[in-house]
Amino acid sequence: MFSCIGEDGRPRYIMTRFLCCNLRTAIYIIGFNELVVYTGLMAALVYFMAHLKGRIVEGRFSMPTMFLMFTVHIIFDFLLIYAVRNKRRNILWGWIWARCVQMLGYVQRNLVWMFLMIMGDTSTGMVVLMGGYIVVIIASNLLAVVIIRSYALQLKAMETLSSSPLQYTPGEAREAT
Repeated sequence: MFSCIGEDGRPRYIMTRFLCCNLRTAIYIIGFNELVVYTGLMAALVYFMAHLKGRIVEGRFSMPTMFLMFTVHIIFDFLLIYAVRNKRRNILWGWIWARCVQMLGYVQRNLVWMFLMIMGDTSTGMVVLMGGYIVVIIASNLLAVVIIRSYALQLKAMETLSSSPLQYTPGEAREAT
């Protein structure tokens, strides 16, 4: 069974840095990147909604549903940036759980779509391409979740240290003065 807690009771899968930056900077990069992407998608969607009025658009989702999904993404990205800026650990955990639910819905929706593609007259190459796309999206989302979870655990450790009467030193613990 998958567990994020080791046998010794300490958390597993924790990062201290991501590439060449600390976790806080990495989360800012994740948040602003998603904010730019979903704002651009929202602008394109509004443009298409204005210019395709009265026409039926075929696809997996209706345009109002996509508009709602993009709006929710943008709100969550603002919450992520706010939580990191103000060191709000509880909002980070909410973002993590919301992202996990979103990933489950994404996997379920795209697996059903792939199954329908297999049952239809879609070429095998397109199905393999779609499967690879799903793997890349899930891997990038899992990386974001691990980075943000690690930062939330760092905040918890800092809160614990700041509320303790003991002062951290590389040697033994001593009373803070």
